[in-house]
Amino acid sequence: MRKLLLSLCLTFLFLAQHSYAQSNRTAWFEESRYGMFIHWGLYSAAEGLWKGEPLRYLNNYAEWIQYRNRIDQGEYSSLAKRFDWEAINAEEWVLLAKKSGMKYIIMTAKHHDGLAIWDSKIGNYTLPKLAASKRDIIQELADACRKHDMKLGFYYSHWIDWDHPYAWDHNQELTGHVTDAQFNQYWQEKAIPQLRELLTNYGDIALMWFDMWIPYEKSIFKKEQLEQAVQLIHELQPNCLINSRLGLPTDAKYVDFETLGDNEFGSAYTDHPWETPGTIAHSWGYNGQEKNWKSTGQLFESLISNVALNGGFTLNIGPRADGSVPYESIDRLDNVGEWLARY
Repeated sequence: MRKLLLSLCLTFLFLAQHSYAQSNRTAWFEESRYGMFIHWGLYSAAEGLWKGEPLRYLNNYAEWIQYRNRIDQGEYSSLAKRFDWEAINAEEWVLLAKKSGMKYIIMTAKHHDGLAIWDSKIGNYTLPKLAASKRDIIQELADACRKHDMKLGFYYSHWIDWDHPYAWDHNQELTGHVTDAQFNQYWQEKAIPQLRELLTNYGDIALMWFDMWIPYEKSIFKKEQLEQAVQLIHELQPNCLINSRLGLPTDAKYVDFETLGDNEFGSAYTDHPWETPGTIAHSWGYNGQEKNWKSTGQLFESLISNVALNGGFTLNIGPRADGSVPYESIDRLDNVGEWLARY
């Protein structure tokens, strides 16, 4: 086993150093191969339980608890009171990533619940406002990334938003959906302005990670709306990469790298840049009842297998509301980092 892992590590290093860059813009991504996802928001304070009831539907993610457990937004917003601002330290997340050998971080700036975790001036549904805190965790994370030479990207749920009345909500598949004009109102008055904030206020942004898992033709989106987002990103952050879950095809004009399905790993060599977004356990957000932890060997094999096929691995952590990371995540990340540092 030790010889096998050593061989796989050497393969990882060789491919990382000699990978073919699709363009100058994607060269760093193709060389990095390994990054950290961070899911942290109001759902982190719920910890997978609502009034003693666990997540409904056994196969569901903890960060979907508002939707699955049908929680009123007012009650859901009260979770902001559980955040321990004295304990939260974004730099610790960056140091954990660096120790594990990761080269970039993707932070969930707005998940499907529609909450901006930064100090957004677009509307009042932001974590600082709900928690009556003056801290902007996105700013602190950006500062820590610059300090420790870590590239920073943002996850932004552009399609699903349970806060805005005219964004997409899967309830609409049963009850009828919003009109094109209404959805465009959401797009122009919330999504585009918030993207502008993220791309303007926090220095160099390495990538924008969107999360629509179907082509735009099968959604309410119009191509022109997604092109508007691409144009905005290229205008404000010329070197910022865009992932395929924006909803447009993976090509040099619109999308810089392909994102596979959650925990979906490569099966064949692919020329263009691609990655797997994966979890250490089952949920992406913190779940206090989590039992499905992947082993270090499983995570390491997933990383090396993807790299051998010209891909990468973006591995997620789900911190608690106080910012602390579960021991199970830290232990596995440290073990992977030790192997990468040694070989």
